[in-house]
Amino acid sequence: MAIGNDENRKKWDEFSNEEKTSLLNHWFYYYGGVIVTLEEIEKFGELAKTKQEEIFNYITTSLICNNTIQTNVLVACMRQNKVDELFEHVINVQSIEDGAARAQIEEVRNYIVKEMVHSYLYPEPPVPMSVDVVVPEEDQGLDF
Repeated sequence: MAIGNDENRKKWDEFSNEEKTSLLNHWFYYYGGVIVTLEEIEKFGELAKTKQEEIFNYITTSLICNNTIQTNVLVACMRQNKVDELFEHVINVQSIEDGAARAQIEEVRNYIVKEMVHSYLYPEPPVPMSVDVVVPEEDQGLDF
């Protein structure tokens, strides 16, 4: 799938299932907040094919409640086999009847889509990590 520049104007509901899956897989890798295993990446890939709306609702809820779109809470729930429980407690824009509240949440969703598409098309280069780890001798606490 090739996401092009015209997708910067699309809303989440206007993407095909294949495009949503690609964007969600990108999100999981690019915005991840914890180290994951290959098995967890594969498990998420399956979720991204079948639970697209639930994952996007989680991302929306995470931004509104935690001011982040990182994967931390979702990964923790995956590790505890509580993903369905997590999805029961996220904001579902379709169930919001208040027009003003729904419009605000749609604005947040559009912001997330714009951010995800932009980082998909123009990813930032990785930040080099230092391999130097300095542990003061008195803090080591190891007796070998």
